[in-house]
Amino acid sequence: MTSFDSYATKLSSNGACPHCHQSMKKKTTSTDGFQTTLDKLFPNAYGLEEFVFETKQTLVPKGFYPHVNTLVCVGLCRDEITSPFEEEIEDMWGQAFICGSLGGMLFCG
Repeated sequence: MTSFDSYATKLSSNGACPHCHQSMKKKTTSTDGFQTTLDKLFPNAYGLEEFVFETKQTLVPKGFYPHVNTLVCVGLCRDEITSPFEEEIEDMWGQAFICGSLGGMLFCG
């Protein structure tokens, strides 16, 4: 038996690396893994809809009205993953002025 065969036998017998003892089995991902991690690391984080609603609840008493007198300026990365955020903002506030953003820097013009 070669050393590789010996290693493979050890690995297959308990499913863990004989050196670091980490599981070598393919990890299964659950559909709520992201939400579980988010809740664990950021327990008071707002969801998308809740965040946009809270902007309205905060700004309307100060005289900023959706679709009436407020132009929303949104700085987002141009990646398509931010599209739901842009859509939610525009649903609440009307058409937004979208500024490009990259690495936390806001670009206008």
